Amino acid sequence: MAIVLMDGFDVYNDLNDFMGTPGWTSTNGNAGTAGGAAISRTGGAFGGGALQWGTTSITYPMQRQCPFDYDKTYVVGFYYKPSGLPTSSFQVCGVYTSASTRLFGLFLTSTGTFSVTDQTTNYAAATPSVIAANAFAYVEIKFKLGTAANTGTMEIRVGGTVIYTLTGLNLFNASPAIGLRLHNPATGVASCWFDDLVVLDDTGDANNDYLGGIRIDTIRPNADTEKADFTKSIGSSGYALINDPLGAADTTSYVESYTPGAKSEFDLSNLVGGSNGIMAVQPRIRATKSDAGNRTYRGYLKSGSAVANGPTITPGIGWLWHSNGIFEKAPDTAAAWTDAGVNALQLGLEVVS
Repeated sequence: MAIVLMDGFDVYNDLNDFMGTPGWTSTNGNAGTAGGAAISRTGGAFGGGALQWGTTSITYPMQRQCPFDYDKTYVVGFYYKPSGLPTSSFQVCGVYTSASTRLFGLFLTSTGTFSVTDQTTNYAAATPSVIAANAFAYVEIKFKLGTAANTGTMEIRVGGTVIYTLTGLNLFNASPAIGLRLHNPATGVASCWFDDLVVLDDTGDANNDYLGGIRIDTIRPNADTEKADFTKSIGSSGYALINDPLGAADTTSYVESYTPGAKSEFDLSNLVGGSNGIMAVQPRIRATKSDAGNRTYRGYLKSGSAVANGPTITPGIGWLWHSNGIFEKAPDTAAAWTDAGVNALQLGLEVVS
């Protein structure tokens, strides 16, 4: 699989909902003082959710756990919008080790372009101005950390155009590279927004290089099917209990089962407006357990009679969003997704143990 992480920030109700998601943390361990961060439900590049930062004297970046192998090439892509340009450079994002050593940082300059810092050197900024106030731009960072000092490489694209190429970077470290950090603005910039974050590596036969300006859409269940083993908390329609709009109370609206092997499947709403190609489908499920003892479940996708199972997950007590796998090919054809294939897709839930 080439896509290793994707998050459109569309499912989160608020910052605490987001911070509870496995893999996301504030670097000070406290969501309440996470450097002015918030989830904007409508502030994204296409009107959906986004991670929004405000200025604050406290600088605690958000870190997404994402192991980076030193000998692989990666692309990190995201939409980025600052409310203005800074009076002096500030960090937008970076990759860090398990010891919190910064391997590289990407900085926004006062001229609307980017500069890069590795472990030992601050490099001169790129020439073209590519970032404007209050406008989203799609930023892609292609890099290889390297397996020895001064063997790292990096290329930066904005809006599909390469603006910056660096070689001989000092990106190698004895500690594992484990985290991508997104930073709050500073030096005169009031707010900034991140949306549609994707990380991919150079493996596989697809999605292993630049994707360009992608869009992560969220579709929700819109009908029950004949497979309905899970019990409904209220009412007669299971799908209506799990397709809640943001802000709905999960404590009264859910489906549940304690029986290993129990399954429920749901039809999904169609894509709106079609697409120019679908890179991957990722089931996202918010789950909890309500009593002592271990429980496991998995989500899955069903295309016709073909099923693609996600990983087995052990939920805790408390509602958390999980990623239930990233599927780059349709289960029934083993080929790239089509609009028709996604529109016919079903989402499944299964109690494993």
